[in-house]
Amino acid sequence: MQRTYKYRLYPNKEQIRKFEQILNTCRHLYNNALTQRKEYYQENKKGLFRIKQQKLLKERRKIFVSKLFIPKSCKMFFLE
Repeated sequence: MQRTYKYRLYPNKEQIRKFEQILNTCRHLYNNALTQRKEYYQENKKGLFRIKQQKLLKERRKIFVSKLFIPKSCKMFFLE
């Protein structure tokens, strides 16, 4: 039997601002990766696999990391 737990957050204004920054950065990174996959497929008629895309994203990673601290959980999402 699995149990689930619900937690409510009551962040203050500063925490809300940080959450929004983190989520926006993750959203931009995800959309950027998706666009990269689509463009690669249109040009090469082959899919862009995870390992190759991770190598290509290293260039763009500098931009995102310099903009904001990205939590480890968000980074792990893109490594899976």
